[in-house]
Amino acid sequence: MTTENSGAFHEFLESDVVSLQALNSMRVFKVHKALLDAKCEVVASAFNNNFTERQSGVYTFSDTSEDTLARFLEWAYRGDYAEPVSKCLDKTTDKDKKAHASDQLERLNHPLVAHMALLIFSEEYVVPKLKEFVFTKIKVAIQVMNKPHTANDRLGVISLLKLAYTKTPANKSSAKLQDWLAHYAAFSFEELRYQSSFNDVLKHCPELASKILSRLNPAYCPPWSAEPEGLNGDWL
Repeated sequence: MTTENSGAFHEFLESDVVSLQALNSMRVFKVHKALLDAKCEVVASAFNNNFTERQSGVYTFSDTSEDTLARFLEWAYRGDYAEPVSKCLDKTTDKDKKAHASDQLERLNHPLVAHMALLIFSEEYVVPKLKEFVFTKIKVAIQVMNKPHTANDRLGVISLLKLAYTKTPANKSSAKLQDWLAHYAAFSFEELRYQSSFNDVLKHCPELASKILSRLNPAYCPPWSAEPEGLNGDWL
């Protein structure tokens, strides 16, 4: 750490602290106000202007989980955050199990979903440096995984695709993410194609379906000369 950066960090530590909290969470995070000013002006402005947060000293996020908020603060202080760990515990209720497959994807406890939740946070609260950092994390995680060979990884990838195409706005950086993920989905098509949740996502995200289709190979023969078993979907 340079002397200049060290001095700036000391200034952060000497500033007042404010509180951040996720809705319906009992956990309250303390953060130095000067650091919040530097990392996330959107949230910091609530404390700087004549809003209720300035009086209460607490900002409550209505659309962010406790875990995502914790990762944001870890990044704000350290410039990095620990890799999310997949938890295999099944806490799904009977009601959840009866729900449509694609509706359960956003609640999936998978590292890729955790990364994506933080990227959505960075978009919502205008933290471009964090968004670029998380995108790099996602690419590295997928590269290490290569293809999604396990059921958990397949669901993680499908969840990531759904979030990327339904929860990010139409801008240049989001388009870059979406194109990269569509390329990866085409690369992993054999692993994903028979998953009902994947088909559900393609129905709801025609742009994703179109991008994947543009990268797939054409049928190897015309229908009049295909073997009967080709009707089962073996042409692609």
